[in-house]
Amino acid sequence: MSDPAITPELIKQHGLTPDEFERIKGILGREPNYTELGIFSVMWSEHCSYKNSRPLLKTFPTKSPKILVGAGEENAGIIDIGDGLAIAFKIESHNHPSAVEPFQGAATGVGGIIRDIFTMGARPVCAVDSLRFGELTSPEVRRLFSGVVSGIAHYGNCFGIPTIAGEVYFDKVYEGNPLVNAFCLGVLRHDQIARGAAKGIGNPVFYVGPATGRDGLAGAAFASQDLTEESAEQQRGAVQVGDPFMEKLVMEACLELLATDAVAGIQDMGAAGLTCSTCETAARAGTGIEIDLSKVPQRAPNMTPYEIMLSESQERMLIIVKKGREAEVQRIFDKWDLPWAEIGFVTDSSRMVVKNHGQPVADIPASKLADEAPIYQREFKEPEYLKPVRAFTLNEVPDTQDAAGNLKTCSPGQPLPRRTGFIANTIIWCAMARRSSQALMLR
Repeated sequence: MSDPAITPELIKQHGLTPDEFERIKGILGREPNYTELGIFSVMWSEHCSYKNSRPLLKTFPTKSPKILVGAGEENAGIIDIGDGLAIAFKIESHNHPSAVEPFQGAATGVGGIIRDIFTMGARPVCAVDSLRFGELTSPEVRRLFSGVVSGIAHYGNCFGIPTIAGEVYFDKVYEGNPLVNAFCLGVLRHDQIARGAAKGIGNPVFYVGPATGRDGLAGAAFASQDLTEESAEQQRGAVQVGDPFMEKLVMEACLELLATDAVAGIQDMGAAGLTCSTCETAARAGTGIEIDLSKVPQRAPNMTPYEIMLSESQERMLIIVKKGREAEVQRIFDKWDLPWAEIGFVTDSSRMVVKNHGQPVADIPASKLADEAPIYQREFKEPEYLKPVRAFTLNEVPDTQDAAGNLKTCSPGQPLPRRTGFIANTIIWCAMARRSSQALMLR
């Protein structure tokens, strides 16, 4: 089956602007083929590159002597908590997939954030979620709310970690566009930190986990597009399908493998799947990577290179193994009854080279693809409602002598008196701490 011709309409369908397409041609020194166009479309999507939000994200404080792995360096950040221990944690959104298919969209959001944690060498111990929906008087909002909550509960419970806290707000501004944020935290020792870099020229590259299918195809690109009722129906097939029991096996196998010191680099196949995991690991190490798609386990017959590279089938990992240690990898993953395949090797070319049955189908500079997406400075202004918020002080809130009475009689939106507000917050935090400690003791 021949690839379609690269036309302005096809470029637009891939979420790329004419200027971005010209930039791609400049990087390659030629016009991209269909597979390369798909690769750039997912890696240069907002979901993967943060090309619109990166300038804002850079304004957050990210430096501290306690930070062992900083924001944006790897799959998750790591902070020193003393006594040689550290915590790895991250939050990610799965808004668009959850709006299109609430159960699987939310479930795979949880699955993805868990993988980011054990990819760093940490054992996940708890999850948190933060949700926003439209008003519950809407039947559609109730459907989305029920599906999202069920998806979060399903994946976390099956995998075996507690959701120790969460929050949910309902407002008409989220009508049809829910926000679904998943957080996971893991614990590890300082000497257990794993990196997602393709180090060691000649080191073999292993694929581990279930076979690649057509689910989640180009999910990162679709998640960066505008959402309408019409597009939602068309995009439902781009939502991934998760298997938490498989992920539990993958985690245990990966943590056991990391303990052998046979791993030179490890990365999960999340957004953009095999594309992201290969080019990002090479870019971080300043190396190149070459893979052959005919060696990738495939769940569907006659999959094209475009489909294999852009699939976001869940619970898959890319592992760069120290040369000569292949047998240990095979033994551990056979023990856990997990599919694996040696699909390529690390090179010194600084390029991501993709072949299929030995024939080149993509050849792209890894760092240009992973790190040099265009960055846009969008116009913005402070909303009017923030002015009184910034001007607010506690002096405007009256004190009280009857905290219990205030809690019983206050109406929604009414500010609590100072002492009452302090007591209410204390009760909430004590309840959360007790719940967290019970969950961890059970663990």
